[in-house]
Amino acid sequence: MKLAPTAGYAIALLLVGAALALALLDDRGEQQAVEVVGEGCQDGSPAGRLRPYSLGDAFEGLALETVLLGCNGHRGGDTISYIYGDCEPPVGVEGGCAAPLQVQVWRACARTYRDYSPGNRSPLSRRRGVPVMKGERQIEVYADSTVVIFAESHGLAERALAALRPMPRGGDPAHVSAEPKPRRDLPRPPPGALEKTLRCS
Repeated sequence: MKLAPTAGYAIALLLVGAALALALLDDRGEQQAVEVVGEGCQDGSPAGRLRPYSLGDAFEGLALETVLLGCNGHRGGDTISYIYGDCEPPVGVEGGCAAPLQVQVWRACARTYRDYSPGNRSPLSRRRGVPVMKGERQIEVYADSTVVIFAESHGLAERALAALRPMPRGGDPAHVSAEPKPRRDLPRPPPGALEKTLRCS
């Protein structure tokens, strides 16, 4: 026999639903746990040695899944990569797969336009007040840090560039927030960065 819910049971359900709604409201604006992999080049936050850039805790339905703290000692130090979305390797194919969207941040002295040979670099254009180099599914942004956007489509990379925002130096690079909105122009590259005369100290 199917039992009809009692009035007390219905009230209990309403109370539980209200509690869950309040919990969601309390958590609004707080970032969910993000996996952090790596430690960078030396003790202390890599964000103290370069300015991180991100797209917040999610972008166009792609959640921030992983923050990679890397070290390219031969090129001047730390990198910070923000991985958005997940992927599944094709059945029967060995190895990994590329996430739909990645924002990779380098020191301006470590990755520059002049790292590419003349035959392998596209002409510079200007977006958001700074020079950028565009590829098919990659955009390289030369601000006070070098930011490389890898995306599954050129359109996604373009939209990510429009939404890209700088984060404070010296903070936790894994702590990103959905606010504030990106400012119109990005900080300019330091003198000598594009010409590859800026040395990494």
